[in-house]
Amino acid sequence: MEARRDSKAQRSQQNLALKAKAPIAANLEDCLQSFARLCAILTSTGAEFDGLAKLADDCLARLASWGHESGTSSKALDHALRFSTELRETTLDWLTDLRGILEKANDGITLQLAESLGFPPQVKDTRPDVIERDNVPDYYESDEEFSIDDYLEVVADIVLCLVNLLPNLLDPTPDVFGPADDIFPVDVTSDIEAARRMFPKADLFIIERLGSASWRRRQHLRLVIQRLGEKSRSRSPQRREQGKPLKSKTPFRRGAKSIKESVSGWMSDTGFSTAPSIFSHLTGFTQTTHAGTSIAETDDAHNVYKEGHQYDIIVLHPPDPPQSLDSSGRPFSCPYCGLEVVPGVQLNDTEDWARHVFQDLEPYLCTFERCPSSHKTYGGREEWFQHELECHRLTEVWVCGNPTCHQAEFETASGFENHVKSAHKEVSPSLLSLMLQSSCRRFSQKPIKNLPCLLCGYICPDAEDIQGHLAQHLEQFTLKTALHDSLSESDEEDENNELSGDDNSEANSLIDWFLDEQAIRVGLSEMNVNKVQSDASGMVRGRLAALGIQDGRSERAASLATNGGSSNAHADLADGKVRTEKSSAQTVRWNCPNPNPKFVGRQKELSSIQQFLTSTPGGICVLSGHGGAGKTAIATEYSCLYVHDYDFVFWVDAETAAGCSESYNHIAKLFNLGDRARDSDGLTVLVREYLTRLEKRWILIFDNVEKWRHVARYIPSNMERNRASILMTARKGTILPQTLPHCHQVSVEALTLEDSRHMLLQSMQPDLAHKDVPSHPEFEIAGQAATVVERLPLAISMVAGFARVSQYSLTEFLEIWEERKMGDDDATQNPIDTIWDIGIQELPLESRKMLDMLSFLDPDTIHHDLLVGDHKEPGLRDLKFLDVSQPRRYQMTLDKLSGRSLVTIKEKAGKPVLSMHRIVQDKVKGGFNAENHNKAFVNALKLVRKQYPAASVVQVPDLPPWDEHRKLSPHVLSLHRSFKATKLIKPSFELAELLYDAGFGVWACETTTSEGIELLETAESILDALREDPNCKLRADIASILGHLLELTGASGREESFRRRQQARAIRDKIFAADPTHKVNHILLQNANNDYAISLLDKNRFDEAGEIFERCFEIYQKWDEEKVIPYEYAKYHHNNSMVQMARGQFPEAIKSVRHAIHLTEGFSGKQWRYWQFQYTLACILLQAGDLQGALDLHLEILSGRLELYGNKYERSTNMSKYAVGAMYHHLGDLPTATDYLKECVEDSSISNSPEEALARARFHLARLYMEQNLHQDEAVWLKKEALEVLEKYRPDLSDTDDIMMLLDNLQPVSGGRFTSRVLLQNLQLPAAQHEPREISRLASSRPISQASMSQCST
Repeated sequence: MEARRDSKAQRSQQNLALKAKAPIAANLEDCLQSFARLCAILTSTGAEFDGLAKLADDCLARLASWGHESGTSSKALDHALRFSTELRETTLDWLTDLRGILEKANDGITLQLAESLGFPPQVKDTRPDVIERDNVPDYYESDEEFSIDDYLEVVADIVLCLVNLLPNLLDPTPDVFGPADDIFPVDVTSDIEAARRMFPKADLFIIERLGSASWRRRQHLRLVIQRLGEKSRSRSPQRREQGKPLKSKTPFRRGAKSIKESVSGWMSDTGFSTAPSIFSHLTGFTQTTHAGTSIAETDDAHNVYKEGHQYDIIVLHPPDPPQSLDSSGRPFSCPYCGLEVVPGVQLNDTEDWARHVFQDLEPYLCTFERCPSSHKTYGGREEWFQHELECHRLTEVWVCGNPTCHQAEFETASGFENHVKSAHKEVSPSLLSLMLQSSCRRFSQKPIKNLPCLLCGYICPDAEDIQGHLAQHLEQFTLKTALHDSLSESDEEDENNELSGDDNSEANSLIDWFLDEQAIRVGLSEMNVNKVQSDASGMVRGRLAALGIQDGRSERAASLATNGGSSNAHADLADGKVRTEKSSAQTVRWNCPNPNPKFVGRQKELSSIQQFLTSTPGGICVLSGHGGAGKTAIATEYSCLYVHDYDFVFWVDAETAAGCSESYNHIAKLFNLGDRARDSDGLTVLVREYLTRLEKRWILIFDNVEKWRHVARYIPSNMERNRASILMTARKGTILPQTLPHCHQVSVEALTLEDSRHMLLQSMQPDLAHKDVPSHPEFEIAGQAATVVERLPLAISMVAGFARVSQYSLTEFLEIWEERKMGDDDATQNPIDTIWDIGIQELPLESRKMLDMLSFLDPDTIHHDLLVGDHKEPGLRDLKFLDVSQPRRYQMTLDKLSGRSLVTIKEKAGKPVLSMHRIVQDKVKGGFNAENHNKAFVNALKLVRKQYPAASVVQVPDLPPWDEHRKLSPHVLSLHRSFKATKLIKPSFELAELLYDAGFGVWACETTTSEGIELLETAESILDALREDPNCKLRADIASILGHLLELTGASGREESFRRRQQARAIRDKIFAADPTHKVNHILLQNANNDYAISLLDKNRFDEAGEIFERCFEIYQKWDEEKVIPYEYAKYHHNNSMVQMARGQFPEAIKSVRHAIHLTEGFSGKQWRYWQFQYTLACILLQAGDLQGALDLHLEILSGRLELYGNKYERSTNMSKYAVGAMYHHLGDLPTATDYLKECVEDSSISNSPEEALARARFHLARLYMEQNLHQDEAVWLKKEALEVLEKYRPDLSDTDDIMMLLDNLQPVSGGRFTSRVLLQNLQLPAAQHEPREISRLASSRPISQASMSQCST
């Protein structure tokens, strides 16, 4: 017991020592220990505290992650904040608060559990070894009792505050940002003059920059001297005389050595440095000597050093450390940063010491004139030169990625544009615009040569030389100005230049500089930085107050946290609204509609939304109400009015899955997530994960949600971490699941009478000011007019439009209304129906024709260029008002519609677009007779058909028309929905072709697979209705793409995919037989044969597939040689390698697939197909017995796929994770295998991975758990989930009970089926042991046996 107590006391003393050396790291360690103790207590209590245990675990993980990212855990943050007093103290304040709360939470729950078990209350332990634990600030003591929930809420908020502070911690601004006479009475001129003397050839800007940096550096060193002096005085009984200033000595005078004595060990007899560069091992460059490269060897060396110095050529090095650096040396305070250094632990030799000194002095800075980071200094060569490369030295060019152009680079956009137009005429203008803006812009890969030194003018041959050359200049200047010039100063000068010691006045003067600079560093305005800290600080303070705890921060910390935190708002009396004055650059509003200047009222709804979302981190609010109630308008107003509450506001058109998916694809581009990701589903998961981790506050607004399941997969998890929010508009308020936490519904009712008057009159007269509305002559009658339409915003806008266009007064409108209602047989007709009937009667014919056509298009975004054009095609000639040659006619037609509020003109992506309310669309379509209904649909169809890109004739997905597909597919989907919803529309071959092209676009652009299948199936049903030839080309095209899309659905669609490919092959064969001279027919037939053979591989019918591949290869050889059509040859060699593998011909298989890889890399580089072929090679190596070779290659493939897609959730990337884990299992490394399989299961569970792939990964992970006797309960659950999927498909394999083999067989051949050796060995058994069979055929109806259910290893 005594030994344990002594050990505990020793740990306590060590902790106290750590707090003295690195207080931030020590406080974090205390917090993590308290956190771990709290989590252990909550977990051990069972289900009662299950939710709180999860919250505590989440907070602990976030705090640990913060400690790692900020460098606190490694004590690096204490060093980084050595000159950032305000930021350092603020961080300490938060950690101190957190530690105190955690201690009280631990005490409280321990006492609560003890009382529940009948134990007497514990007496506080006062033994010396536990006093430290109870030594928490007094302001955490409170007589009032609080639940553990309250404490954890405060804990979560403090952790969030620390996370919000992370950008500042990663790039802290020193206390002194620039020279200022009111703080330090020092003239920076002397430093600038020193730089001018040392670099006489340098431009003025770099001279001033060096001088300013030198001045700041010397002030920082003086601060260190002062702090070290204060520490020394606090330990010493001596006190200096009152009023006598402290005599400061620079840190370089330690040991009283002369300069030559200090550097003698680092210099040769000639004065030249013989030591290697102290950063040579960090930069990765080999230090070589070139004539004239070394400062000491340049012609300018004498010019650099000769003025006023007794030595002409000297290379300075950091002075020796104060004492030995071996492990026997005692810790000492570094004279350059003031922190304690432990020899043998942090520093082992003089090279480590030199690196430490330069890290403190930060000698490196940008040498380019117009640099936004010109004030920043760097402590390491790599970070500094990386900045110069990326921001100044590397040239941004446009690169043509076409293989025939060999990565040609163009320095101007016009040159690249001319090249594409001449060499690649098939590229559409919209795609070219995208290539110019982003997809083809990158840094040049050409080496940079002949680089002039901006300090001395010497020409360096390459980047390696210029880095070393400039770095030596900057290091020498830093050592000279901070070391030699300081040594030449007199003691009297030191005393005069010393700090006054008035810390408070200094701190007060520097706070503003600190805040402004932090705002610049993180790319935000001062207001936004303060807002982040103020909001977080205010929330925590409120919770602390609720717990009866006083905030113990100093006034300085409070000022830092709250200064400027509240945004100034002003009341705009002209429109009665309160808006926030805030720069638009501070918040990103993406895809949000523009503010509606006619918006009035709704303060109750807006306040309810704002109060809930502000007080409920991670809250989901639903705006519900009848159509036309103004839900979208309220959501739009909220996104504008409370924009200051968020860093990002995203608007998602959520009526369709395609709309959600498309919105997320755009968000991916916004954050540079989508350039390398291939599939739309993968991008969705990537955006969702990014938003989960984004340490800024954001809100997603989903407009027009019909069902929760349509948007559920787009909702990020753990939104409460960054106080993110979701706002939805929906007609039904019950769309959210009842089990969903943090939900709130706001019902949107009719406008108030007062607000409806304002809306009606200001819509009729846009220039009518808000304050003038009550004096309007029709103010009272406006109330009556609004009341008859039940004060619905949509109906009111239609009344205003009718009155404005027809020039009727509101009194006349009411008379017409009464006449209409008296003659209406349907007394239950709603007001929108009535006002629709009134307004539509006087609509001109052309405007009505345009309105009819618009009702079948996507209502949110109708581009003008979709409507207006040179309509010479049959069927469009009667749309004269849309002809490009008659713009005035089109504008008049549009004015009639927008004037009546039947359509709205808005701006999207900088271009004007039209939109319609869905109720208006429904009203238009509901009033059609059969003939007009079909005619309007056909007009809309022809407009879309004219612009939607036709599918590739030979079904090649290369260079897909992304922009056209993205812009027009919502209209195709709208036409598809309209066709499916009624029998009034006649089926047509033109519609079937459009739906096929759209389905092909889904496959080529890899968007929503289910929608592509639905489009193609409808196209096929149209051909059936038209009784088209069962062997027509369009049927074969549809069947072929359906086969591809169904294959993507996994095992569930594999049999139907096989049937479709069989169908396509049969039709292609007949078409080719009818016309064998047509090259396209021949290409399509061979593609169909190849696709069918691939499906045979999935059925393990390798011999049949091999015969087809050989016949295809014979055709390829007749078409042309390998170098002309490398894709076809690569395809054959890859497919044939799998046949050879199945036959046991491993050397031949390896040779074939390697040849395929070589060809693929030649024509497309290391893209997705290259890695797919490499994956096949790795599987063949495994089957051939080369386990280590297979593992090495799988690791390379995983790395390549992560680099290619930038998305760990992408399907093939997860497939590689499984393969790597399986290989480690084969090699007996169970812990590493477990890590990979666990990550595979986690990522596959939230991505679009097929269920059979997830089932296999789960079962394999369960095996690993059981083999290591780990997580037995989880292993049972994982196995159960896997077997449920296996039972669903029930593959038959000759009565085997090998579950792993059965799960392997559910995977596609090219997608991981052969990541173990057992399956192939079973397939290769002699015929006497088993009959040939199709393993994937669902031939057996017997269920999985109980023995199989209990099995967990092969």
